[in-house]
Amino acid sequence: LGVACVRFYQDQLFFKRGGDAETMWHQDSLAAPLDTNELVTLWAPLHDVTDAHGALRFARGSHRDMTYNFWNDGNQAAEAKHPFYVYNSTFVERRFELATLGRVGAGDVSAHLGWTVHGARGNAVAGEDREVFAVSFVPDGTRALPYGPLGLKHTIDDKLSWVGKINVGEALGGDAFPMAFCR
Repeated sequence: LGVACVRFYQDQLFFKRGGDAETMWHQDSLAAPLDTNELVTLWAPLHDVTDAHGALRFARGSHRDMTYNFWNDGNQAAEAKHPFYVYNSTFVERRFELATLGRVGAGDVSAHLGWTVHGARGNAVAGEDREVFAVSFVPDGTRALPYGPLGLKHTIDDKLSWVGKINVGEALGGDAFPMAFCR
């Protein structure tokens, strides 16, 4: 990230059971009301993962292309019965070169910036869950933004988990957002 210190933002466990559907194209930063373009997520499978399990796919260069939000045909969440702002697959696949992690070993780590459009195919491996740990970091000094503009369910859920921990305009810190690393 090119910064002196980074703070822990969040961690998540993702379980995709055999037969589960795709993770639609999305950006992590849309779910993180933070005044930074430097959010980074580390994605680490807890077992060997192949493309058949639903390894991550990325739209190359999408973190630098802010115009596609004007041309994408919009929020597919309602049509997909999904509470997350997602992108039309055809649009993403035509606009960007795609990269898939393919085979990833247990403990390997993939990193992507928060504005990178990414997703994953469904898990086509019957009887095997895809188990992944993800952790996100932001530069020290990152400030909280208001939640209003998007009004998405996941941002409201995040806000509820922050109540009493951080206010709009304040820098992330304390026990909720500890320092992870300083040079």
